[in-house]
Amino acid sequence: MNTPLDQLARTKIVTWIWREYPKAPTRNRYVNTLSAVINCWNRENKDQVYNPFSGLSNKQHEREEAIDRRSFKPHEWFAYLEAVNSLENIEFRIIGLLMLYTGCRTSEAAGIQRQDLKLSGNMPHVVFRSNRIRRMDKKGLERAVPLMTPVFEAFQAYDVTNNPDEPVFKVYGNTKGFDSVSTALRKLITERLKISDPSLVPYSTRHTVIDRARAAKGVSLARAEYVTGHKSEGSSAIHKSYGTMTPPQVLLEDMLSIFSVTDWGYYD
Repeated sequence: MNTPLDQLARTKIVTWIWREYPKAPTRNRYVNTLSAVINCWNRENKDQVYNPFSGLSNKQHEREEAIDRRSFKPHEWFAYLEAVNSLENIEFRIIGLLMLYTGCRTSEAAGIQRQDLKLSGNMPHVVFRSNRIRRMDKKGLERAVPLMTPVFEAFQAYDVTNNPDEPVFKVYGNTKGFDSVSTALRKLITERLKISDPSLVPYSTRHTVIDRARAAKGVSLARAEYVTGHKSEGSSAIHKSYGTMTPPQVLLEDMLSIFSVTDWGYYD
């Protein structure tokens, strides 16, 4: 901590950051954050300091690692649901269920504060929005989504904090924890379900909600995209109307229709 910035060896920084964060998106996020802090200092102070993190972010690595994700096939989805429900770690279990039943991103599920979780009232729901734990993805929508019964019951069995500013998930409700959750849920697919297909990941729950919505009767794609936080012309119009207010009944009806579908998509 006492080493001056201009004495930090960039080669050592690169070695460390690759070891700690092997995934390019995570690695770039941390490098960009550290670089932004120093750049902010340099903009606001006359005494400029050396930025050893400048230029270390590599978007090409992100593109090279990017793989088209596919949805869960019906039998895979139900097997994955069973595997998530069998997890002894209750934080992993609830985060996995949130992703299954809302189509949210891992960071959105793990990074909720207590004030984002509405368990009382006639319609329990979760509000996905930027908070002190994490910022929303630039392609994501802030929205309020009803909690399906399996998720609500899981929260009832969990010791939820009463402090509105605290993370709901005490251990994994932080940026480092997001990666741990992703790894644990990914192992369910590769080790428990014995599926080695790299295009099937926990994030595939998001695509699956959209596919099930397409197969459901009376559910518009715009509302399905709003539920999952996918920014589009249709979902943005819904967001403009509803914002992050208490979810309207129509969303619950749509979600009940979505999750009543047991056959979706075409798989060769």
